[in-house]
Amino acid sequence: MANSILINSFFSGGAEKQAALLISKLKFKSVFTLENQIDFAVEIEKKISLSNHNQNTNSLYKTLFLPLYANKLCRYIKPEDTVISFMERANFTNIMAKKKNNHRVIIAERTQPSKEFSGIKALFIKPLIKKLYLKADIIIANSKGVKTDLIENFQIPERKIKIINNGYDIEAIINKSKEALTERENKIFSYPVIINIGRLTPQKGQKHLIRIFSKLKKKQNDLKLVFIGEGELKEELINLSERNKLKVFDIKNETEMDENYNVYFFGFKENTHKYVAKAKLLVSTSIWEGLPNVLLEALICSTTIISSDCASGPREILAPNTDFNKKATMPDFADYGILMPPFSSPNKQNILLENIWVANIDHILNSPLTVEKYSSKGTERAKDFKIDKAIEQWQEVIQGRGGRAEGIG
Repeated sequence: MANSILINSFFSGGAEKQAALLISKLKFKSVFTLENQIDFAVEIEKKISLSNHNQNTNSLYKTLFLPLYANKLCRYIKPEDTVISFMERANFTNIMAKKKNNHRVIIAERTQPSKEFSGIKALFIKPLIKKLYLKADIIIANSKGVKTDLIENFQIPERKIKIINNGYDIEAIINKSKEALTERENKIFSYPVIINIGRLTPQKGQKHLIRIFSKLKKKQNDLKLVFIGEGELKEELINLSERNKLKVFDIKNETEMDENYNVYFFGFKENTHKYVAKAKLLVSTSIWEGLPNVLLEALICSTTIISSDCASGPREILAPNTDFNKKATMPDFADYGILMPPFSSPNKQNILLENIWVANIDHILNSPLTVEKYSSKGTERAKDFKIDKAIEQWQEVIQGRGGRAEGIG
C-alpha cells in the first residue's frame, strides 16, 4: 500500500503550493505530474511526468489527452494504493485510472468550477466534473463555498466531501517576508504601494483594479500599483493602463526599473512575501475564488487587506463569524480585513461600483490607525491556518478513518 500525489504541473499557483506543502510534510511514494513543468522550489524525491506537455500546450488538446494520461498512470499504481490529485485535469485522470486499477481516489477541488470554466472549455469540463467526481472516494474542498458549489451545481453527495482549509508554514512565510529587496525595488516601495498577487486572468478582475488605481492617482499622486504574476491578460492589462495615462513598467522588457513608473508588472516571483510585507495595501478584485492563498499570506505578512466579497473564500477568511453566504453591498470593515462589494464580470465596467472602491481605498490610505489596526490583527487570524492543523486532517483522510467516503462531510 503506497500513497502518491498527482497534479497538472508545478507551474505557479495556489493548488501547486498546497500540494508542495503536503509533499514536504507527508511521505509519498511518488509524485506524478501530467505535464513536465516545475517553476518553483518543491522537494520531490521521485517525480514521474505523464507527458512532455507544458503551460504552452493547448488546453483543449491536453483535455483530449486524458485517457492517455490515465493509461500511463495505471502502469505505476496498484489497487491497494491511494492517489491524491489536485486540479481538474489531474482529478479526471485519477478517476479514469480507477476504472482499471480500482485504487483509492482522493481528489482536491481548490476553486468554484461552476465559475472557473466558460465558453468551449465549459462544454468539456463541467459535464466531466458532474460525471466523474461522483466516482471519487473522497473529495477535499478547501472552503465552505467550494463545497456548496459542488453540491448545488454538480449534484455531488455531501457525504463525499470533506473541508480541509489551506495550511501554511507561518514561520517560513514570516522569514521570507523579511528578505531584502533590491536597491531599485526599495525605491519603489518607499512610496505607498498597492499590491496585487496572482495570475493575470479574468477571474482576478484586474481590469477593475487598473481603472480604480487610475482614479486614485488623481487623489494621491505618489501611489504605485504592483502586479506579481503572469497570465494571458498581461498585454490587455498593460494596454488598459496606458489608455488610462499610466506609465507602465514590464519586467520582461530590458528597460531599467526605477520609481518613475505608475504600474509595475513584476512577473512571477518565487518569494512574493517580501513584497507583500512592504506594501501599504494588498487589494484583491477577484470575481470568484476558492480559498485565496494571497489573502492568508498577507495576513501572515501583517499587510492590510481590501478584498472583493466574492464567492468564495474572502469572507470565510476575513469575517469568520459571519454567514459565509453573505455578500457586502457597501464596504464591510470586518474583523481581519475590509470586504468590498464584488464585481459581477471581469470585463464589463461598473463605474458606480469602481467609484465606491476608489472612495474607500482613498479613505483607508488616509487613515493610518485603520491600516495599523488591520496590520496588527493579521497574524492572530493566520494561526487558524497553521500547516500542522491541515496536515493532521489530511492524515486522517489518507489513513482512511471513517471509510472511503461514508462519514465524510
